Amino acid sequence: HYNLGNLLKELKRFKQALASYDQAIALKPTLAVAHLNRGVVLRELNQVEEALESFEEAIKLKPHYAEAFSNRGLALNELNQLQAAVESYEKAISLSPNVGEFYYNLGNTLKSQNLLSAAIECYEKAISINPKYSFFEL
Repeated sequence: HYNLGNLLKELKRFKQALASYDQAIALKPTLAVAHLNRGVVLRELNQVEEALESFEEAIKLKPHYAEAFSNRGLALNELNQLQAAVESYEKAISLSPNVGEFYYNLGNTLKSQNLLSAAIECYEKAISINPKYSFFEL
């Protein structure tokens, strides 16, 4: 069910992917990555509050899950809880400091708070880790 959910997510068949992740979680409730991916799919379906709950569950199950903290930050940002989003990205960065995406997401949130110098630092760090971020529309 988990692998089927991943494939369906890649095919952008999000409702079906959600059902597969729900089945995977029913069979193995402690599978943190299934909760994470369930949250990703829920965000795609614009069910951001439910997505946040899935990210929280993934973090509860795996407290050092950097990707879950980053995705939690994305959901919080969408819910306009910007300071909480910043804290979530910072936690992701503290757990995995060499992931450019985490700095990029933090930079976006700082930019939306008009903290431009801090956002520039994040973007520069993202680019230094992964040059692909120099091509993103910031």
